[in-house]
Amino acid sequence: MFKFFEILDLIDRLDGLIRRKATGKPSELARRLNVCERKVYKLIDTLRSLGAPVEYCSQRESYYYTTDVEFRRELFVQRVDAEKIKGGENFLREFWVLHDLCSEEG
Repeated sequence: MFKFFEILDLIDRLDGLIRRKATGKPSELARRLNVCERKVYKLIDTLRSLGAPVEYCSQRESYYYTTDVEFRRELFVQRVDAEKIKGGENFLREFWVLHDLCSEEG
């Protein structure tokens, strides 16, 4: 679960840089986020699969949103009886896009 929240932190930081149109080239963005360049592309793909209209401008050398969007970092968990809890695997199935990112190294 810890890795899940690390990915949310990365997406939150990436979102802020995209909003400011201050990501730089993918290699620069990787340094800013302290990840490999491959992970940058995975994060961008994840944003896109979640519905974010992300594009790259080669003139500005930055990613940007083509329309106004909002990233909300909210997680709601319903309280249930202890015997109804099935574990993390079922929870992560609901967030398969982020789960894929969490299971990768780099």
